[in-house]
Order: sequence, then C-alpha cells, then structure tokens
Amino acid sequence: MARILLHMLVYAPDGVSTATLVLELAQDLQTAGHDITILTTKPYYNRDEDAEAKQTLYKRLGGLYYISDHQGMRVIHTHMPPKGQGVGNRLRHNCLSKLTI
Repeated sequence: MARILLHMLVYAPDGVSTATLVLELAQDLQTAGHDITILTTKPYYNRDEDAEAKQTLYKRLGGLYYISDHQGMRVIHTHMPPKGQGVGNRLRHNCLSKLTI
C-alpha cells in the first residue's frame, strides 16, 4: 500500500480533541495497510502527563526534533513555543507552526 505523511499541529500525546481525531484517522489508514508517519509538534497546548509518560520522545540533533513510536506509527515532533499573551508571541507562534524540518 501507500506511505502516508500526516502533517498536523497536534497529535498524541497532546491532550486535545483534534489530536484524538487525527489519531483515529491514522489508525484507520494503518488498518487499511498503509505505512503512516506523522509530522507534528511536541506536546505544548493541553498536555496530558500520563499519555506523555507512555509515549517516550527521543531527542534527535540535540533537541531540534524528537522521534516517538505510537501504536506502530513513526511520529516526528518539532519544537513549538508556548502561546503567549502578546501580539509578538502570537505572531511568532503562527510563523513557527508553518515551519517543518
């Protein structure tokens, strides 16, 4: 079958509903026989410490990005600074969310 790259802002172990929906999509594609890789951010928005403990992130290139395995799917995590209150922080957040490695 096909090799599929899902590029998402959030994914497990981030504890938001969008991460759950993307996880279900990835699982369905994997069940259909596809090789799934997810490109996403490190957990930063609604952190679920229990889920993070079950999905170890391994540092690569000195922390430039991280790799994890989630239910047999390769997950590549990039850094995302926490959202700030000021306009400058929101602008930086929006610009960085568009950059990938």
